[in-house]
Formats: sequence, C-alpha cells, structure tokens
Amino acid sequence: MADPLTPALLAALLGAADAAAPAGAHAAAAPGVAPGVAPEVAPAVDFTRDVAPLLAARCYQCHGPDASSRKAGLRLDRRDAATAAPRTAATAAAARRAIVPGDPDASELIARVTSADPDERMPPVDGHAALTAAEVAVLRAWIAAGAPYAKHWSCEPLPAGGGDAPLDASPLLASAGAEVAPAAWLRRAHFDIVGLPPSPDEVRDFVAACAAGPAAVRAARERAVDALLSSPRFGERWGRHWLDVMRYSETLGHEFDYPVEHAWRWRDWVIGALNADMPYAEFVRAQVAGDLLGGPDGPDGAVATGWWWMTQGTHAPVDVRLDQAERIDNQIDVASKAFLGTTASCARCHDHKFDDVSQRDYYAMFGVVRSSRRAFAYQDPGGAIRAAVGRLAAVRDGALAASPQPTEWDRDRARRAAPPAPAGATWSFDGGSFEGWTASGWAFGDAPLACGDRFAPDGAAPHTAVGGWVHSGALSGRLHGTLRSPTFTVPEHGIGVRCAGAGCRVRLVVDGYYLDDRNALLFENFLQAVDHPGEWRTHAWDARRYAGEQAYLEVIDDGDGFVAIDWVSLGIVTGADLQPAPFPCAPAEASAAAKAVDVPAPVRVLAMEDGTGLDSPLYERGVPANAAGAVPRGMIAGLRTAGGPEGGTAAAIVASAPSASGRAELAAEIVSPANPLTWRVMANRVWHHMTGRGIVASTDDFGVLGQAPSEQVLLDALAMRLRASGSVKSLVREIALSPRYASAARGVRRLDAEALRDATIAVAGGLDLAAGGPSVPIHLTDAMQGRGRPAESGPLDGARRRSVYLEVRRNFLSPYLLAFDHPVPTTTVGARSVSNVPSQGLTLLNDPFVRGQAERWGASLAADPRPADARVADAFLRAYGREGTADEVAGAIAFVRAADGGESAADAWADLAHGIFLSTEFRYLP
Repeated sequence: MADPLTPALLAALLGAADAAAPAGAHAAAAPGVAPGVAPEVAPAVDFTRDVAPLLAARCYQCHGPDASSRKAGLRLDRRDAATAAPRTAATAAAARRAIVPGDPDASELIARVTSADPDERMPPVDGHAALTAAEVAVLRAWIAAGAPYAKHWSCEPLPAGGGDAPLDASPLLASAGAEVAPAAWLRRAHFDIVGLPPSPDEVRDFVAACAAGPAAVRAARERAVDALLSSPRFGERWGRHWLDVMRYSETLGHEFDYPVEHAWRWRDWVIGALNADMPYAEFVRAQVAGDLLGGPDGPDGAVATGWWWMTQGTHAPVDVRLDQAERIDNQIDVASKAFLGTTASCARCHDHKFDDVSQRDYYAMFGVVRSSRRAFAYQDPGGAIRAAVGRLAAVRDGALAASPQPTEWDRDRARRAAPPAPAGATWSFDGGSFEGWTASGWAFGDAPLACGDRFAPDGAAPHTAVGGWVHSGALSGRLHGTLRSPTFTVPEHGIGVRCAGAGCRVRLVVDGYYLDDRNALLFENFLQAVDHPGEWRTHAWDARRYAGEQAYLEVIDDGDGFVAIDWVSLGIVTGADLQPAPFPCAPAEASAAAKAVDVPAPVRVLAMEDGTGLDSPLYERGVPANAAGAVPRGMIAGLRTAGGPEGGTAAAIVASAPSASGRAELAAEIVSPANPLTWRVMANRVWHHMTGRGIVASTDDFGVLGQAPSEQVLLDALAMRLRASGSVKSLVREIALSPRYASAARGVRRLDAEALRDATIAVAGGLDLAAGGPSVPIHLTDAMQGRGRPAESGPLDGARRRSVYLEVRRNFLSPYLLAFDHPVPTTTVGARSVSNVPSQGLTLLNDPFVRGQAERWGASLAADPRPADARVADAFLRAYGREGTADEVAGAIAFVRAADGGESAADAWADLAHGIFLSTEFRYLP
C-alpha cells in the first residue's frame, strides 16, 4: 500500500466531500433578561427559568439547602426562610428582611447585591464577581412581582393524561425549514437507529421510492424505520448508549484491573431487553431489583442487576468500611443520575448545596444498597435444571423406599448419637429451617436435614442425619448453590463453622468486601476450601482486626462436591469442638439411575441479592468513622410518591415489602407514574440520541445546576408519551418520522467512536453480525503497559465484531475509540464529549486498524469485475450513502489510473479507500 494521500490530493479527489467543516447545531440560550434591556420592557420573570438558576449559581453556596455551610442563618432556597426576619434581629419589626415581597427597595438582598461597600456586597468581593445589571434586574422584577417560589421545573408533576395522540404530526415536531435529501435522511436514520450505514441497494431503493411524491416519501420512511427498529442491530446501538449511562466495564481498574466476572451477560441482557422493547418501567425495575421481581431465568431476573458491581475496586483496603462507602457512593451516583437525573451523591458529606436532597436522603438510599449483597446467581434457561432436580428426587425416593423405613426409635437413637453444639452456638439448624440464612441455586434444597432424617445422595445407599445439618449434597453432588448467613457484627473472638465436604468453600465477607478472592492481603484465610469429605472440621476465622464491622458468611457449592454444616458459632470455640471427628455420611458412588439424569450446569451471572435489612448510620462529613444515628432506608424525600410506603421508611418496608433491603420498594418509587423525573430523563435521552443534543443538554443533571429545557412543552409531551406506552421504540419511531427530524437545519454531527469503527468495517466488507457472547479481547499496543495487562492481545480488527462486543478494560481502553471520545467508565455519561482535534485525523491516517480495513476494501474493489466507474459509484454509495458527483467519480478514477511506482492495482484502490475513510463526510452525519 502506498503512502497515505495528502490533504491537497484528498481535497482535489473528493471535492465537496471534504468541503464542509463540522458546525455546531445549537447555541445555548442564556436565562434571564438580556444585557441592556430595561426591566420595564423585559419579559415576565419566571422563577424556575430565570431566578432559581441565578440564586443557585450566586447565592446557594452560602445560603442554600446545606445547613453546614449556611452563613448568617439565611436560607434563600425556601420562601418562608428568605422572607422571614433575621434570627439575629432584636425584634421582627426592626429587622431588614432579605426579601420583602413586592418591595425590592426594602429587600436586603437587593441592597447587598448592589452595594458599593466591599464589606457589604454580596456575593463577597473576595473571589466572587458582582451580579450583572441584567441579573439584578431579574431579581428586582421577581421581588416586585411578589417573589413567587415554585418547585424546580423537573420535579413539577407531568400533566395528567396525554400520551395517546401521535407526536410525529404534532406542531411540536414540525420542520423548521427545508428537509434533507432522501439519501441523507436514510443515512441519518440508519446511524441514529442501528449505528450502521445503509447498503447501496437500500439507498437506491429508498431514493427511487421517494421520487413518487410526498405520500410516497412518508410511506418509504415508515418502511425504513420499522425495518430498522425490528433489526437486532437496534439493541446493539441503543444498548451501547445505555452502557455509557451505567458505566459498563469488564474490569475494576485501580492497580491490578481485576475482572468483573460475567459482565458481558448484563450487556447482552440490556441489548436483548431493548430489542424486545421491554416497557421502560420494567427495564428500570429489573435493573434495580430484578432478583426480587421474577424467577432466576425470567426476563427481569437477577442478571439485570449486574451493573451495580461495575464499580472500581481496590485490593487490600486498610479501611474496609471506607472502601464500602466509596463503592456504595458510586452505586448511588450512577443509580440517581441514570434513572432520575439527580446528583444525589453530592449529599454524601452534607446536604446538597443546590438541590433538594438532604444528607439523610443520601443515607436512606445508602442503607438500601448496604443491605444488598454481591452474588453470583444461578440461571436455569429453559428449566432444564428444575426438571433434572425432579428426576433426581424420584431416584432418591426410590432408593429410600427400597430400604427399611425409619421408626421413631431410629430417630431417637440419632438424636442421642448427635454430638451437641458448643455452648452459645449461634446457629445449629436443629429447628428444621435455615434460621435466617438464605439459599440460592438448587444444592441446599428448601430446608436443612432434621436429626434422624434419611437421605440418599444420587440414589446411593441411604444415610441418617445425626444432627440438624445443612447439606448441599443430600440430593445430588452435581447441583450448584450458595448459602448466606444473616448479617452480624464481627465479634472480638473467633468465628467457627463446623463442616465436612469436598470441592466447596466457606467465606467470611466483611463490609461487602469481595476482592480477597483475587488478592488476600489483609484478608488472609477469609476464603477457605472445604476438602475433607470424611471428616468434621471446624473452620475458624480470627477477625479481631475487623471487630465491630458488619459481616456475613457464605457457603459455596459450585457442583461436583458437597458441604455439610453442623453448627456455626460467633464466639469462643475451644477444646473438643475444634478437634476433627468422623463424618459418617460421605456420599458413595452415584446409582446408575442418578447417572442417567443429565444435570446441566447453570448459567452464572453477576447479580445483586438481598441481605439483612439494616438502616445505615449517617456518616458525618461523609467519614465512616464518624457514624451518627441510623437513617431509615428509603427514597429521596422530595421524590417520594403518594402511593408508596409511608416515607419509604424501614418500618414500612419490613411491614409491607418482600425485600429486606428495600430495593423492590425503591424500584417501585422510581418508576411510579407520579414520579416525573424518571419519564423526563429517559425521554430526554431518546431525544438526545436522535438529534445530537438533549432538550435538557445536561442529560444526567436535571437539578438546579443543570441546564433548563430548551422546549419544556416538547419534553413533557415526549415524557407523557413514554409513560403511557412504555415503549422506547415507539418514541424513536415518532421522532424519526417527524418533519423536524428530517430538517436540513439540524447541522452536521460527528459519528461516535463505535459507529465510526463499525461503519469502517461494514464499508470495507465483512462486518461479523454475530450477536452476544463473551467479549472479544482488547487489542494491545506496545504503549498499553502496566499491572493487570492481559497476557495475550486480541485481534487488531476485533474479529470484525461490532464495537459493543469489544472488551472494555478500565486500564486498557481502546486507543482508537478513546481518540473519538469513548467515555472512561467511571460514572454516568449520558452525553459524550464531541471533540474535533488533530489526533483524530492522525488516528485515521496512521492507525493500523484503519489502514488494514482500507487494504481489505481496496482488494475487494480491485477484484470487482465491473468497470471502474461502477466500482467508484458503489464506493461512494457505501461510504456516504449517496451517489458520487461526476467530478468526484472522474477524479477517483483518474487517481487510481495514475498510480505508478510499481504499485499493484489493489494498492491504488486501497489508497482511494483510505482517502475516503479520512474524509469529513465519512465521519459526519448531515
């Protein structure tokens, strides 16, 4: 392949393709009164639009919701406080109130913001600019009108009803002028809906269909949009948008970049849910509490909760409670921004300085998350494991029926033979229940074995339980399952588990810390193997370092083994209780009937599961060591709905809820039709991805410091539509078919990183459209070094899979995708940065991936038997979604024919292909 084309040659070759430079399509309008406009001719002042942002930006830092930073006892975010007499005044009559409704001149606020005295002026002279004349005019006009306050616009209820009348023909979506050409519209719709370019045949057919008149244009657009929405590519495109929102990553970052196991299964769930057009309320509920809302193999099962654990992760934290607080803070940050457009994490250390989110609100949500646990849940696609369990139970019953039946004397003899649990044992499982422990999977059954119960593992010779035992192999050693204890406070003395088994593990989990299975530093022996099938042994933990912390025990059987537990003690265990003893019930070889039962392995998914419901202390100044009184678990107070549990308190949760943590109730509050934020935020996300800019440009912040909506009536219409139908696809369809979407006034928009990469492979030929499965390993360059670097590099072209299926490693992100603003997965990114920098041109010029795809396409063009003009015309259709002009086609043919220096035809065609990839038109949408 020859050297890349020079910019001058590219310009001559491609002509208009590179002539247009990208331009911004929107300009933010400043709220308030324009400078130079006299107050008497200014438009009416609106509190939400004009005053609240001004007070937030200029005053709330010292006079806002946060009591800890409030100066002079003055609070301006509430009318009653702002209009009250100062507390420092001797009498109310003598006080000069900050705001005197109807009288700006009598209001201390106006006096202070207009004062020439540096000791009196507000904001303070030191480090703060004075209010502009326009800002003062806004405040004066507002106070003169009576200083009316209102809830922030985003928290105002949505209008009742709505959502029935089609929006695509609404005046709200009318065109602002001329529409783009049919080919340009089709390219726009393809990339916006499925993230791939249209094929040449699709372009030709669409343009031909549109030639018959306006009615034909509408019909052709409907057919095109419906085909795109029904394509599996839709979920891949829109799934990638959602991965940005939930900070999808397959590694934990920090020093060693440990893996987030099975992360790709959550990614595939998202793609599948969007392709199935899962109602948005179900989509949200599943991700907040899917483990509590359906069966493990249901569409809203535990797999949907995997995103909770895509936090960053530090090995060997010295302060494990602080590590937990950091992790939960990220989880709350993502959840509140993703679903509610609310920056709740700002209230970790103090009341939110601008929005109505108190520190107690933060710790109410903190308690919900803290009462939940990281788990690997088991799924049973198609119910094959449940069916196998039924057949194994029949085999067991047959084996028991064929042997002498126990009498009460036999049971009494078993009770006498059972060794007593040590004095003060916390759990002995003698009552026929798990005593607050929770089981997942199938191995542990529905209850422990009672003393004297007979069991026949895998249909072998029956045994008698000599004591109350938890036994994961009582039915079969091939079943998987996990048993978890209630949460307890780590004692000063040891923790002991009396057990027997093989191929299993017991684990102590302190403050939710889980990376001890990767690096046990500071957590030595917290994970212990159980590999003594014929012997009772006491597994013990000396956890005095963590005395006073919250912990639970986890007993894990991943199949091909068993574990039996006699008792568990949270205290001193000494003497004979620590000595090994024979375990008389080790499983024998499985019977032929049991061997004939096929027991498939379950699908393991990273998930969140409920733990013990515990209210969290409020950490003063966000420091876990400064724990104050407990805060009842629940929702942000200002967003609680009338139909939810009373205040979302722990008492209401325990009394009325199936979930101890409160996640199911939290999910119900989030998706309540009465909660306006949920519907506005998602409707805005859809608009953003279809047009390039949200109606609220700050897509993840609908608070006081976020940007006001440019068209609130339109936003509310979209939100009501989404609330009524629940269908994201329907909303996409209506926007795509609207005259406004087809407007030529929209301005150009650069393709995002994944769309650009996928388009490059698709145009070059050979994009692999296989869906789902484990991610393609990241291709490593020599510059990608450091701890946690994978041992092997993935293929340069990512096996030509779509970008959504490329591995996302926090410490080893794709340099190509990063060059085009792929976000670093730390927190919610609903609107990516869109830069236009020299490094992007250099990446397209020099990156081996781009050059390789150019060579691939060039070889295909060289081998094409059609005339050169037909091949060039096809190239323009593939790359730009339009026919090339006569000059463009002639210039391209001349370039290929003029190639010399011993180049092959394939090299010349590859240079042409590379030039097209470098062009502005290839990477921008009309």
